Amino acid sequence: MEWSPVINFVLAISSAQPGKDRVYRSLELLDYLATKTPTPVDNDLLMHMRAVLLTPQGGALLDYLATLVQPLLDQPPK
Repeated sequence: MEWSPVINFVLAISSAQPGKDRVYRSLELLDYLATKTPTPVDNDLLMHMRAVLLTPQGGALLDYLATLVQPLLDQPPK
């Protein structure tokens, strides 16, 4: 798999505004990843993840995870 699109999605997610903007960018990443495999399992998982992320609690969880990832992205490469 080509990783540069995934990295670009992660950067876009981490810099997105908390809330709906971040949720929709995350769903774009999940959609992208689901297209990269022939199995239907990831499509089913995407359906459930979409349902969770579109709730206020799911959005809050995603915002929390983004606050954990952002410091890692801010570190200079080794």
